[in-house]
Amino acid sequence: MNAREEVRALTLPFGSMRTAYAGASEVRHYRNLLTGNDRVGKRIDVLGLEDTVAFQEGALLEVISHDNLVPVLDVAEVEGYSAPMHVIELVMPWYPRGSVCDALIAGHRFSVGEACAHATAALHGLAELHERHTLLHRDVKSPNVLLADDHTLAKLGDLGCATTMEPDGTAEPLETVQLYTAPESLSGGRASRATDVYGMGLLLFEMVNGPLPYASYETATAEMEARLRAGRPAPRTRDLACRPHVPDGMRRVINKAMQRDPAKRFQRAGHMTAALARIDLVDWRCTVDGVDEKFWEGATPRCPDRTFRVELHRTRRGTWRASALQVKNRPQRVVNDIDAAAPDAPAVRVLFDQVVALATRR
Repeated sequence: MNAREEVRALTLPFGSMRTAYAGASEVRHYRNLLTGNDRVGKRIDVLGLEDTVAFQEGALLEVISHDNLVPVLDVAEVEGYSAPMHVIELVMPWYPRGSVCDALIAGHRFSVGEACAHATAALHGLAELHERHTLLHRDVKSPNVLLADDHTLAKLGDLGCATTMEPDGTAEPLETVQLYTAPESLSGGRASRATDVYGMGLLLFEMVNGPLPYASYETATAEMEARLRAGRPAPRTRDLACRPHVPDGMRRVINKAMQRDPAKRFQRAGHMTAALARIDLVDWRCTVDGVDEKFWEGATPRCPDRTFRVELHRTRRGTWRASALQVKNRPQRVVNDIDAAAPDAPAVRVLFDQVVALATRR
């Protein structure tokens, strides 16, 4: 071999800015020291994941392009791990806002309209994977939905566990025990489009309700596994109750997406997208979340200048007084006051639903 034919290894001048996540799959924030561009690297041990596209056909990941999918810029093998580990790293763009999970942990609370818009965007990305590339994501969860700064809203990322569907639209499930694992993954079923839809349902639930109590599940792996093997969701039933401000239509969408039986869920991402588009909603945002008072304000997408407010005040008796107001030049009562035992009492949910019905009446 002459000098011109000699093959030399390339070195990417990536400076590690920080380890963004140090769990089972390490995530690092890099900066190219020559170009100044920020990147993210996610390391995956593909032992037991030999059916993934990242393992079998990594080049395919580089050609998948959609506004609501995080692009994979490169796939590299990582040396230095002991056999039988086989570690690869997916290199992707850096999004400063992080993931939906990052935002929730940092204290951001999505309004109803924001949650609907981000879920719709992520569903567009999921539909692209399913229908154009015949791929199942198999790991849809809030840490894998990134928040972009442009009009594209959410982007579904981390295709490290994606696999090709069989002709019948199914594939081997990803048998991991985590909050977002669909019940069929451990109860003997096959993964399908509906498995990914289940993750989208839980994603929407978290965005509109706030984060699940992650800390309480850190040592509850056996408990979650038992529920999953019994065909039930990994989160506890009490943690899956929608808050009163969640519109009735959105509650129905979440419940359908998260049905235990995959056959009873939305069968395609596009079906869930269409259901979200039909929801009557007020874009509620919590503006005060105190011990003794809680306020929500919002308007409908069609009439953004017509603002409504729901106020809850704790009384001396320990109950709560809830009032619904329409805000123009000054507050104007539009729904009778009610007394409720707690801020999340059924009567409060009815009050919110009455305001939505009034605000969206045609």
